[in-house]
Amino acid sequence: MDLQFTPQELAFRDEVRAFLVSIASQVRDAQLKQDEVNRRLAELERRATDPRDLDEAQVTQLLGEETARVLEHARQAAADQMPTIDGLFDVTVHTDSAGPDFLDEETGIHMQAQDFRVSFNEAR
Repeated sequence: MDLQFTPQELAFRDEVRAFLVSIASQVRDAQLKQDEVNRRLAELERRATDPRDLDEAQVTQLLGEETARVLEHARQAAADQMPTIDGLFDVTVHTDSAGPDFLDEETGIHMQAQDFRVSFNEAR
């Protein structure tokens, strides 16, 4: 692009060209920064969905949260399905964390089964 200047504007021609070059450089820098931000965002989104990139603390936190959800659902299901049996009262379902340990070979995570105990009183 060649700029056309009037005779009065010719005095500013070099300043205008220098300004336009500066603006072009700033736009180029902004585009490079935007490309880098987009690349980093894509990488973070990929890592957020890839469980292999979780560190031990994140895995422990996620497993704890999931365990709490599973236990709550188990308690709700047990309460919803508690049969009424003549002669039994004070029926309680206890969780027992003494289940066997095992290792998930793929993730290298140690896990523990969740056992349940049921206690009740009989009418005499």
